[in-house]
Amino acid sequence: MISSYKQFEQMIDEVNKLKNFPESKLIEPIAEGKWSTREIIGHIHLWDQLIILQVIPSIDGGKVPEFPSFNSFNLYAICLLEDYKTMEVLDSFISTRRELLEKIAEVDLENKFIIGEETDKVYTPESLIQMFVEHDRHHLKQIEEVLKA
Repeated sequence: MISSYKQFEQMIDEVNKLKNFPESKLIEPIAEGKWSTREIIGHIHLWDQLIILQVIPSIDGGKVPEFPSFNSFNLYAICLLEDYKTMEVLDSFISTRRELLEKIAEVDLENKFIIGEETDKVYTPESLIQMFVEHDRHHLKQIEEVLKA
């Protein structure tokens, strides 16, 4: 089975493929009231930044800060995109994902940690990556459906 790390890395290739589509297709909402491909990639990008800045540095201590409210954080991510062209969003995602992969490669895979204060769920670097791989997959499926139409 392909490792979570490799699956996480494959998102770079998927985002690179998006550069072959016209911008008009990438800024089109995937459905009424939903985000565009550009916005989806932008919000994943901000989650990658959060992992780099808050999660990775805290793993060794056994306790990672609680994640922000998903809805608020995602809306914030969309607002940040306002001044960026679509290709800049894609390139920035790729650069940040590469940086995140480098940081993950430096983490001791035996580490165990919790996220937030009131939880019994224990994570490992592998389980954390897998959680975000599933997040990537969810959004890739949405993107593929709208771009094949």
